[in-house]
Amino acid sequence: MAGEDACGPETHAHESSGITKGDRKTEIMSVLIYPDTIKSSSSFCGRAARIFADKSYHSTSMRDISRATNVSLAGLYHYCKSKEELLFLIQDNCFGRVLERLEERLRRRSTIRLAMLTIFIENHLSFFAANMAEMKVLSHEAESLQGDLHAHVSGKKDKYTKLASRILREIDSDSSLKQAVDLTVATYALFGMMNWISQLV
Repeated sequence: MAGEDACGPETHAHESSGITKGDRKTEIMSVLIYPDTIKSSSSFCGRAARIFADKSYHSTSMRDISRATNVSLAGLYHYCKSKEELLFLIQDNCFGRVLERLEERLRRRSTIRLAMLTIFIENHLSFFAANMAEMKVLSHEAESLQGDLHAHVSGKKDKYTKLASRILREIDSDSSLKQAVDLTVATYALFGMMNWISQLV
C-alpha cells in the first residue's frame, strides 16, 4: 500500500538530477536555512498539509495554499519558490519531528528490546494520529518530490526505517525461535500495520 512507502521502507528509486554535490547542498540549504519565518512553523506546515490532503498536491495552487494558511500570496512566494518546495518542507518537517521525538523517548525510557519496539510503535501511531493530514500527504505524495529534495527526505525516511529494523533485529537475536526472521519482511509488515491508520482519513 502507499502508506508503507510513505512512512517506512523506500520502494522507488529516483534518477540522479545530474547536478554536483555542491549544487545539491546549495539547493537544499536554500530551503532549510531560514530565520523565524512561516517556514519554521509546524502549524503552517500542518495547514498546508491539510489543503494538499484535501485537494491533492497536483490539484492545489499556491493561491489555494495562501487562502488556507492566511499568508499573502506575495509572502508565500517570498519564502517558498514553488509548491514542490512547500511539499518538501512538509515532508522534511514531519520526518524530522517524528524522528526527534522517537530518539528522545528511546534515550529516556528503556534499553529493553521489546520495550523499545513498544515505544517505536506508540510514537509512530500517536504522532500520525495527531497529524493525519501530514500522513496522508506522505502516503499519497511520496513520489511527487524530485531530485535532491526527494533524496534529502528519503535520507530521513531511511534512518527511520533502519531504526525499526535494528530494533527488530535485536529482538530476533534474543529470541529462542530456531528459525531466523526475514527482517525485510518483518519491517514492511510492521510499517504496513502501523500505516493502516492512514485509511481512516
